[in-house]
Amino acid sequence: MEIVRHQNINMEYKAGYTIRNVIEKNNIAVKLISISNKYGKMEPISHMEAMIVVLHSSGGQIFWGDSRENLDKSHVLDTGMTLHISNNEWFAFQSELEGILELVMIYYSNKK
Repeated sequence: MEIVRHQNINMEYKAGYTIRNVIEKNNIAVKLISISNKYGKMEPISHMEAMIVVLHSSGGQIFWGDSRENLDKSHVLDTGMTLHISNNEWFAFQSELEGILELVMIYYSNKK
């Protein structure tokens, strides 16, 4: 068994969010993601198929679509939701001005 304290994991800063690589082995990756306006605006990204669990949402929202320029769908996120991101689907998260969004992302990884 491996027990990991989140505060002991290095945080990587990206435009609009932070990410902590919790586990990446046996072809599975688990990441902790924090979305907040204090990190700027998140740029749309395309990702391999993933499951995302919303740990906490205070004014969080997801936008998605078929291209980076066309995120024509959106949904308000609530704590306790699970999202399935299709392979190569474009998406971006956003939080209200003082809001925060805490997520766990799980996906297949080629790294061992």
